[in-house]
Amino acid sequence: MIVLDKTLKLTAATVLAFGFWYLIFWFITSESNPLLWGGLSKFFYLFLGLMMWSRLEDEFCGVTKSDKTEIIKENEI
Repeated sequence: MIVLDKTLKLTAATVLAFGFWYLIFWFITSESNPLLWGGLSKFFYLFLGLMMWSRLEDEFCGVTKSDKTEIIKENEI
């Protein structure tokens, strides 16, 4: 069940981050196919998408973080 929970959180963060920036760049470039976007647009799309994904993933309980760091933090408190 833990694996399913982490997978759903990771998938949700990915879809939200890259979907949001896809819509923004779609309206900016007036082109729905990302393969036809310019190189600089693709770079910014991936850069901003990864930044937002990282933030969302951290907000969704840090799915990619190791469980050992959470145990250490709990013991320090």
